[in-house]
Amino acid sequence: MPRSLHRSGFAALADRRFAVLFGAHAVSNLGDWLAFMALYQRVALEWQAGPALVGALGAAYLAPLALVAPFAGVVVDHTPLRRILIGADLGRALLVLGLATAHHPAALCGLLFALQSLGCFFNPAQTAAVARLIPADQLLGANALTTQAAHVSKILGPAIAGVLVAAFGATSCFVADAVSFAASGLFLCLLPALAPIAARVESRPKLGRELRTGIETIVHHPGLRRTVAAALAGVGSMGAWLALFGPMARDRWQADARWTGFLVSSLGAGAVCGAAAAVVLARRHGAMHVLQASLYGLAAALVAGALAASRTQAVGASVAIGIVLGVILVCATTLLQTHTPPAVLGRVSSVALAAVGLAEAMCAVAAGGAARVVPASSVLLAAAGLLLVLALGLSLRRVRTAAAAPG
Repeated sequence: MPRSLHRSGFAALADRRFAVLFGAHAVSNLGDWLAFMALYQRVALEWQAGPALVGALGAAYLAPLALVAPFAGVVVDHTPLRRILIGADLGRALLVLGLATAHHPAALCGLLFALQSLGCFFNPAQTAAVARLIPADQLLGANALTTQAAHVSKILGPAIAGVLVAAFGATSCFVADAVSFAASGLFLCLLPALAPIAARVESRPKLGRELRTGIETIVHHPGLRRTVAAALAGVGSMGAWLALFGPMARDRWQADARWTGFLVSSLGAGAVCGAAAAVVLARRHGAMHVLQASLYGLAAALVAGALAASRTQAVGASVAIGIVLGVILVCATTLLQTHTPPAVLGRVSSVALAAVGLAEAMCAVAAGGAARVVPASSVLLAAAGLLLVLALGLSLRRVRTAAAAPG
């Protein structure tokens, strides 16, 4: 294999098992965006939902991150990964078909809760499966490809959804998403069973102890602690941007729906480029160093977004934010996989993914609330300043730890 290919993300695709996992991920991610656009069509446009219903739907979708994810991590560590991946995909296919026929807000909330609950099983199982299937020197490339597929779907999904809604109605998007989950589940049948490591190397402690294991592993491992802290800071800051760029696009940059959509697409395009850059940078400078340095880049990009005076400048800032986001996601995921003992990877990744998702949501809510009192650009500048302080704190901590190390 040529050296350039080996060092890129495409080397991982030479492994048929990862190619199957990647294909399933790409298909189901594209379907997710079709369903999201159909949900927007129904709730925002057809039902003319107010803040109360939107808040209830958001709460239903986020609640499993706190209520289900800790238990899901325990199950992932003690169950064959293929069984979890297939079961979660097929279950979500049925639930999405339920969304197509749900015409009551309570039913919609229940279905969204169930969908996210199954995602709480699928996501850590996928993280663990990649770590089991791919050699350590190819994890960066594999994670870059996975990140790129997720963000390409953000670019293509809304466009495809628009065509389907115009031609066949919103229900067609739900059906397409259900088909994508079913197809993903069929792909995953080609994976090996990936029997649980935890069942072989540890006795089965009480559930309370199992639930604490993920948190304790992160707290007591310096590398994991820094990784999760950097991911929380970076993705939390992204939550502020996602909450504020829409009002800024409307009020400051006078952007119509087409330009606002272009801003979203430019963020996804930047993330695709950033994921590719992460592979090169992390191999050259180390994933931890690149992850922490990216926080400074994100702070600078948020300042650029806050000060952008035109749509062109806003698009440039959105691309820059996307690039740094891609770097953060790839480096953080790889560090999580390499620093975590395989027997507890499900529990650790469940805790980390839940914490990051909740941090993004809470920062978005906080930024939106603050923007009612002060200009959105000021909120973004404050978020950038806070991120800079956190980045400096992590850097100083790393320097002190290195100085205190023997030798």
